Amino acid sequence: MELRNQCIIMRTTELAATEEKLHELDRQKEEMLRFSSPASLLQRLEDAMNMTDEESENLHKQLFVQIYKKLRIT
Repeated sequence: MELRNQCIIMRTTELAATEEKLHELDRQKEEMLRFSSPASLLQRLEDAMNMTDEESENLHKQLFVQIYKKLRIT
């Protein structure tokens, strides 16, 4: 009887640990699915495009200022 109780305790402990690991993996899966959803991918693409546009505009302004300074000096 004692051995049976020990086996039950071991199984219960292992089951709890396995269930906890399963829940963690499910959480990770859901996070990955959200990260790679079409809406998420589209949002990240739009953010990258906006950042590129900003950087391009800033470079254009810097170039314009440099050309303007050269012309004014001349």
